[in-house]
Amino acid sequence: VTGVQTCALPICRRQPLSILDLSSGVVISLLPVYHRVYDASLLLLPLAWALSEGQARTWWHRVTVLACVVPFLAPGGTWLELQAGAGRIPQAVTQAWWWNALVMPHQVWALLVMATALLLAQAAEAQPS
Repeated sequence: VTGVQTCALPICRRQPLSILDLSSGVVISLLPVYHRVYDASLLLLPLAWALSEGQARTWWHRVTVLACVVPFLAPGGTWLELQAGAGRIPQAVTQAWWWNALVMPHQVWALLVMATALLLAQAAEAQPS
């Protein structure tokens, strides 16, 4: 995805890629793959974009991206599994549908929200002032 974006976007738009363009490509490319801790290093691009100066109309997108980066600062899924295995989290909770659908894949949900925020930021920045 990022490779196609790197080659095709500048041709279509006739301008160089921005860090926002690359950030959205990186995050979208992470969605369909197995995740490891080192995936977090790829999120430096969206983090850099969120911390950079930008248009006032994208401030909410930047805050959302910053919030979505937080789950990648520590291996939360592993920690949750260890806590459940040690009996610190009740079995009734770990067998609930919401635990397996929402809590355990929290990093995937964060990537989905981050990708949405980045795409909406691209749309906002493309609008004339």
